[in-house]
Amino acid sequence: MLIESNRKKCAFLSEVARALGISDVEVRAERFEDIRPETIAADIITARAVGEFKQLLRWSAKGLAHRGHIALWLGADDSTRIASTPGWAWQPAVHIPDSQRRFILIGRPIGKAALS
Repeated sequence: MLIESNRKKCAFLSEVARALGISDVEVRAERFEDIRPETIAADIITARAVGEFKQLLRWSAKGLAHRGHIALWLGADDSTRIASTPGWAWQPAVHIPDSQRRFILIGRPIGKAALS
């Protein structure tokens, strides 16, 4: 399942899935906040321009499969701040090549602490 609130981007994602022959992809033109996370079990959740990350992490902790991960594209300050979030296990942030201060941060919730 791909969730994207922008309809033009949804159309692009649908076309990419079609062109690649990926038939079991659902593209939803919604905001993640409007989807009950208990109704999905994502192996991977990705986001960029995170903004208010606490809401995204709460939602993701409920929407991820048992061994699922979240991958965030963000700035250096945000990666440091988010990596200190209790209830989450984070891998070291990886610098995105040819960018000034952009990183990928990958993590997963630890137990029930991430749900609160």
